[in-house]
Amino acid sequence: MGSSEWVVGRSRSPPPSFPTPYSLLPTPYSLLPTPYSLLPTHQAKDLPRAVKIRLSRGGAKKRPYYYIVVATAATPRDGRYIEQVGTFDPMKKKDDPARVKLELERCKHWLSVGAQPTDRVLRFFDAAGLMKREARNNPEKAKPKKKAQERAAAAEAAAAKGAEGGEAAS
Repeated sequence: MGSSEWVVGRSRSPPPSFPTPYSLLPTPYSLLPTPYSLLPTHQAKDLPRAVKIRLSRGGAKKRPYYYIVVATAATPRDGRYIEQVGTFDPMKKKDDPARVKLELERCKHWLSVGAQPTDRVLRFFDAAGLMKREARNNPEKAKPKKKAQERAAAAEAAAAKGAEGGEAAS
């Protein structure tokens, strides 16, 4: 047996003719698209992403306290954020000035670069004069639903019937 032959169990490397998984690919790995999660961090930071200004919950159980943060849209509610731009303490009275604290300059900066505030944060910005919030009005939502309309119709019918019976007795 020559030294160039490959014997199972004796050599640690496969024979030269054995195809490797890399040689089976039609394109080299360098030409395949790389998922963003595998990019080096200095390249992944330069990618465009949807940025939101939203609330991140802190505080204890039944004692909420919120941080107003700038975060990417894909991160969890209480997860990683880019920057904290304010706080909101719902336990304080509505007229208390310390209920909502905002760093106005940083908020203006993030709005200027395209960050989108959530509905609740937009209310805070409207009160602070940073943005204008459109008042919402949905008159259909205030109307009674089907079952409530049926109950009201039944009550009216019963009242009308009782009024008729009362008039006939008089």
